[in-house]
Amino acid sequence: MNDNLGIRKEDRDICINTVNIIINSAASVNFNDPLKTALQINYFGSGRVLDLAKECKHLEIYTQVSTAYVNCDRLGYIDEKLYNPTVDVASRVREFMSMSDLEIKEQQSKLIGNFPNTYTFTKNLAEKNLV
Repeated sequence: MNDNLGIRKEDRDICINTVNIIINSAASVNFNDPLKTALQINYFGSGRVLDLAKECKHLEIYTQVSTAYVNCDRLGYIDEKLYNPTVDVASRVREFMSMSDLEIKEQQSKLIGNFPNTYTFTKNLAEKNLV
């Protein structure tokens, strides 16, 4: 994946110097992407957009669009809020990225826990990374 969001330096400089609103709704909505693919797009991609936003000199609003199912691993009433992570998200993601594709394929259901798919799992991790 491209660390610079695929934006040329000249265009990035224009964004940094002129953008005042960023709405990030980018994601892979393929519910069954391989875990590493979903992480690259939904987790790392969100972080890359936030990094760009932090550089913007005139930024007034940054909005991250998530999914209604980001907390679908919870039972009972679910508030519309960011829940504190119960694990070190960055460490957990590094662990996933260090695993072989075969290891992930064999353990994926265990790795994503109570989430029904890699989409909701990685969107949940992304939200917790943005807090």
